[in-house]
Amino acid sequence: MADELKPRFPYSWFGKQWDPEKPIKFSPYVRRRYALSAATETGDKIISSTPPDLLKGEKALEWIYGLLGVLDQKASALMRLNGVMLAAAAFLLHPQYHAPILVTIAMAASAIGSTISIGCCLLVVSIDWPFLDLVGEESSEDGKTNFDFSKEFFHLQHVANFRQGCYRAAWAVSLFTTIAFLVAIVVFFGHIFNWW
Repeated sequence: MADELKPRFPYSWFGKQWDPEKPIKFSPYVRRRYALSAATETGDKIISSTPPDLLKGEKALEWIYGLLGVLDQKASALMRLNGVMLAAAAFLLHPQYHAPILVTIAMAASAIGSTISIGCCLLVVSIDWPFLDLVGEESSEDGKTNFDFSKEFFHLQHVANFRQGCYRAAWAVSLFTTIAFLVAIVVFFGHIFNWW
């Protein structure tokens, strides 16, 4: 039964937060995304007064998965950048180039940072449970089946927030890594061409 399934690693800890007795609401992102569809220019502001009780699950799910899709694409691009920097670090750290100690330190920092960033990005692009697998089903007395999407939305909204945090961490580490890489390249070529 879907209610008995728990999200898998790395989100298994979300199951500990789920309390079926507490009401579940759409996340602020979903509410704002819904309000965006009715936003209009009013005087010197762009506002929406859409009532939040009209939110539909299908659109909310589409918006959350759209957000997750954007994060996946950005994380994939960041992993490619980090892969290029790792390859360049391996190239420049080869003993035949006799790189100065500053280049070695900066390249090592770049390689370590790139690896950490890739690890964070892997948390962004992971698949954690089958699509709509946390939806509960109950048969009612009149023979109809009632579907409870609360648990699916609860976990999915938490996953979206978690992945945004992971991507931000990966991006910040990649920024540091890129700066270290730039320093190493400048010092390396300065050493080769005797710029100083």
